[in-house]
Formats: sequence, structure tokens, C-alpha cells
Amino acid sequence: MKEKKLLSLLLCAVLVLSGISFTAAAAESGAENSWVNPYSDVAEGSWYYDSVSYLSSRGLMNGVGGGRFVPGGSMTRGMAVTVLKRLSGDDGSYTGGFADVPAGAWYENAVSWASAKGIVNGIGGGKFAPENPVTREQLAIMLWNYAKYMGYDVSVGEDTNILSYDDAFDISDCAYPALQWACGAGIMEGDGYGNLNPGDPASRAEVSQLIAGFIQIMAK
Repeated sequence: MKEKKLLSLLLCAVLVLSGISFTAAAAESGAENSWVNPYSDVAEGSWYYDSVSYLSSRGLMNGVGGGRFVPGGSMTRGMAVTVLKRLSGDDGSYTGGFADVPAGAWYENAVSWASAKGIVNGIGGGKFAPENPVTREQLAIMLWNYAKYMGYDVSVGEDTNILSYDDAFDISDCAYPALQWACGAGIMEGDGYGNLNPGDPASRAEVSQLIAGFIQIMAK
């Protein structure tokens, strides 16, 4: 088993969101230049300000109410697929798919869309767990599947090696190809502390940085 796991790890990539570099200036000029910050908890000059501005100005990611973005709060799985559906430009109506996604829930359309397009498969037992925090490796899988759905090249990263990372064996088997692609494409990278943290929840600030970087890189 250990030998099989070792061979699998040779095909993996690094997943740590904090290393992603994104600035609004580096992305296409446009709506973010005239963006008026509505969030009391997103300070200009913060490391996530540009990515929040970029996504919010395009209607891709919104606050949580009360004039707050809650950058340090957890990004749920329902929130993550909602951003991806908005990004796709698909304004169709989708329903059904998971036992724990009730009809009329604010995330029903996005979750059902993501399931129909092969972007998510749920957590097993016919459930999606929309209110659970999305983990770093889960987000990588969602983005990898979304990239394939959009017809982007996902062949990069085949030679990426994570054996030097202390928690490399914590990566789920199903996440290997997604992490390999994400690191190879320059969307994700290590944190510099010797860990990948694949099972850790991704904060809303981290997700905004990651998705903004994904858009920037994939648009090239």
C-alpha cells in the first residue's frame, strides 16, 4: 500500500492558497478600477483587497450581508459552486441532484448545475454538504473539473513532485490529478512551511485570491 501511495504522490501537486499572487493591475483593466468598496472589513492595502475587488466588481462573489465580506470566514461548498456558475455565464435553471439540497435553497441552482456539468460529484450517499466548508483539495477538484468543462488545457504539471512536503500523504487519492494540474498551471503553490494542508478549510479571502488568479491565468 505504501509503495502504491508513493507512486501516486509522484503525480500530485501542491495545494496551498496563501502563496497565490494576484493584483487587479495584473488582470484586465475594467470594472475593478471604478469599484466602490462596500465592505467594512476589507481594508485597502490588505493582501486580498485586489482579488475581492476584482470578483465583486464583476458580480462573481458577494458579501454576506451587513456590509461585510468576512474574509477570514469559511467558504462553503455551496458558495464555491455559486461563484463558478456565475463565472461560466450559464444563466439556465437547474434543479435536483442531492438529497441535502432542498428545493428553493439559494444554492440549489448552482449545485445542480455543477452536478449536471460534472464539476462536482458530492460526498457520497447522495449528499453534497452545501453548508460544509470547502477544503483546499475539494476546491482544486472543482476548479479542475470546471476547467475541463470550459475546454481549458489541463495537461500541465505532470512532473510536479510533492514528496518533500511533510503532509503529502494527507492528500486524498481523488485529488491527485486536480492538485497536479493546479500547481503546474501556477494557480496553487506551497506555503513555504513544509505543509500542503489539503484538508484544511479555505477562507473566503483565500478563495477570492485563488479564483481571481485562476481567471487571470486561464485567460492567457
